[in-house]
Amino acid sequence: MHPSNKSQFSSSFFDLTGYIVFLFIFKVPLTPAFGHYFADIQPTYAWSVPYFYYTYAEYVRPTFVLATALNRFTALWFPTKHEVFWKKSIRVTITFSFGIPFLLTWQLLISKIYTIPFNVDSDVAWSFVKKSLDWYFNNHNSLVLCVYYAITGTVTLFINVMCLVKLRIVKNRESKGTDVQRIEAKKALKRAEIGLIVVSCGDTVAMSMIAVIHLILFILEQQQLWYDPLYDTMYLQIPWITDVVRFSRPFLLIFMSKSVRELFFTSFGHAPRFETTATLTSPVSFVAGVPSTTSVKPQTRRAFLK
Repeated sequence: MHPSNKSQFSSSFFDLTGYIVFLFIFKVPLTPAFGHYFADIQPTYAWSVPYFYYTYAEYVRPTFVLATALNRFTALWFPTKHEVFWKKSIRVTITFSFGIPFLLTWQLLISKIYTIPFNVDSDVAWSFVKKSLDWYFNNHNSLVLCVYYAITGTVTLFINVMCLVKLRIVKNRESKGTDVQRIEAKKALKRAEIGLIVVSCGDTVAMSMIAVIHLILFILEQQQLWYDPLYDTMYLQIPWITDVVRFSRPFLLIFMSKSVRELFFTSFGHAPRFETTATLTSPVSFVAGVPSTTSVKPQTRRAFLK
């Protein structure tokens, strides 16, 4: 597998498997039609692995979002060194993306898991919780997740802003001309700029919402207000926000990346035809759906401007 695809494969794998586990650990027990199957499960290690994996995947996802933003950053700012850099660092990046979340969640593997009623007045909806460990600080899972999302979200936002700065620099350079090729190049850069803004805003909003929700949950947990209406309200926001976060990103990539759009339409038996050609004084290539400048001589580029 090409090094540039390893991170994307790992992220997609964890998005899919993590969501499947999330569905059965979080959503199904809250559903009245199936909640009785999870009623009053006593503390056991039988659910430790799926509970760990569900939580672990929630940490892995923002880490890979950050890695993707970093990949985009190097493609734009260091196009001649981009591929060499990632060939050398892709293993370190993947190890980091898996290792840091594991350090924050490994204790769940040795924690007993049980269920409690979601609401004191009803026994049709249940929630999985972990039994406290005597030697480990407890009731801080929400705070740790909040801080982690806040840090990764802030760094990701900063990297995306730097990418937008680079796009603006390239756009201003390419706008110094009135010929057809420069006009087409300017349009392509504008589309890439809009796509990056959409992706950046989507990541920032999603991570911010998750961080705020878990901060509120942590505050209520410290006051032992487990059945407070506000706690219930915040807790029930997690499923739909998780759905939006996990399922919106593929559509954002289709919107942002021409290569992804081509692959998507080709899979349905429709292959778009791009016949536009252009000669650019400062050539533009597309890496990870975003144009980047290169140091090669002017040459004809086909199909990159759609």
